[in-house]
Amino acid sequence: MWTLTPRCLPPSLNHVVLRCWLILCVTAVVHVVCDCPQDVTLQAYGCFTSYSTELQNMYKSRHKLCCGVNVEVLRAFCSSYVSAVACITSLKSRCPRERHSQINKSLVNLQGSEKELAELCFDDNLYEQYAIHQTCFANEGFLTEHCFERFFNSTLRIMSRVRHGSMYDLCSNMRKIMDCVKPNILMKCGPVAEGLVDKLIKPMVRRSSECDYESLDDYPPTQRLSFPRQSTPKPTLPVYSVKRHRLVITDKTALYHGRSSCATSYNFSILCVLVYVTKLLNSAS
Repeated sequence: MWTLTPRCLPPSLNHVVLRCWLILCVTAVVHVVCDCPQDVTLQAYGCFTSYSTELQNMYKSRHKLCCGVNVEVLRAFCSSYVSAVACITSLKSRCPRERHSQINKSLVNLQGSEKELAELCFDDNLYEQYAIHQTCFANEGFLTEHCFERFFNSTLRIMSRVRHGSMYDLCSNMRKIMDCVKPNILMKCGPVAEGLVDKLIKPMVRRSSECDYESLDDYPPTQRLSFPRQSTPKPTLPVYSVKRHRLVITDKTALYHGRSSCATSYNFSILCVLVYVTKLLNSAS
């Protein structure tokens, strides 16, 4: 194997080799500098034009990411994200390292969500599996959202910033949400759908992929929540009084879950008997 050293080359030839090597190095540096756009920050933001549009479509979607979003909306969103990441990577490869900080300014809106979106969008098998179970996720979406409301006290949309006292608080609440959602999805949609829950839930909350769910203290299994289809008003109880040997009901309406309780609620069976007797007494007088 040849080695180019002053001992094996004549001085004149050694000088030529060094000059050629220097020219190649300078040419490579000039090529990188010339290929890097002057308005590199603007170019970096331009990488996310399509992504911003698809993100707005996710916000406007009838169903959220966790709760049955249309598979084509999900596919378009992820495709735009993958393209944006590829664009930024290409831009960095064309620019010297000292200009990378200018490129990174365009990533500020992704802080805390890069890993979550990567797990979601770089899985080529996701769309086919999700398309099969999309309807089931949508049917169970109300309960899934209720799990978020229960532990975060609010409804969330994709890449939400959740206030938390510490990372442990954030991670423990995320663990509880998983324990709340997964049993229901497993029961209603099957094991394949349950396997998608992590990828659909984590992008809802920034920094959720930083959690080591296995190292958290074990929580007791969360019981499956009843489906709260509407708010439950307190029953309006009737007030009774006796006047001239007649039983008078000042409020005969007793509502429970928005319906008349006489035909549906065992708890008010006695009330129904009293109402019936009252009607007989009033008609007899």
